[in-house]
Amino acid sequence: LAHEHLASVAAVCRRIASEAAAHGLEHFAAIGEHNYGFVQLNLANIPEAVSSLQRAYKFWDDLPPNPIDDGQTLTQALLAMDRLEEAERVARRSLERTKHWRLARAIAVHGWAEVLLYRGRFRAAADLLMPTGKDSGSLGFVNVLHAWTLAKALYLAGPAAPEALERTLAWTREGPHDDRHGSSTLASAIAQHMGGSCSGQCMDALTSVRARERRGYRLEAIEGTLVVASFALDHRRRDAVRLFRYGVR
Repeated sequence: LAHEHLASVAAVCRRIASEAAAHGLEHFAAIGEHNYGFVQLNLANIPEAVSSLQRAYKFWDDLPPNPIDDGQTLTQALLAMDRLEEAERVARRSLERTKHWRLARAIAVHGWAEVLLYRGRFRAAADLLMPTGKDSGSLGFVNVLHAWTLAKALYLAGPAAPEALERTLAWTREGPHDDRHGSSTLASAIAQHMGGSCSGQCMDALTSVRARERRGYRLEAIEGTLVVASFALDHRRRDAVRLFRYGVR
């Protein structure tokens, strides 16, 4: 399913969750529910995503703390529905439950950074993410997740230190990559745009955004189009307004 439309992936995840639940395999059912919710979030079917992710989260939260605790996706989905207080509770709970496991903790930190971004605390979000991945090869798929969120935080916060931009670029170029969890292309484009020598190359990221939108990454397409539209505005391009309209359509 690596190259299928996300709707096909969602159908498989839904079937796995249903069949596992029917056989009393709660652990596998929770995994299926989480994956289904994650795909629905990418498809921008937010209410469906929240419902499924909450079912999975309840199963994991009823267990003792463990290294596969993950409230970050639910946090993101709740924020997408403007349910800030619930998102904060989930994010704080995840920080408490994952403190003994580096990868799980990094994911939980990312969830709290999303809350800070939602509150408009862009610099605080960037400062939170910066120390987490000094070794870009140690966090697996979280490299892309952190690069994308750090890039957004830096861009929204204003002028950034060269070290921060280099960290973002390192996360997009080194270590394992998994673009299901964020766009390394967009993260790299933001770092390039903020580097001071960009003459419009950042706009090339739109090609990646459109390609992933055709595969069903609707939520990323909305966010990515608005980011590229802001690039266009900075470069005084005539298509800036058209891109903004496309992003909010």
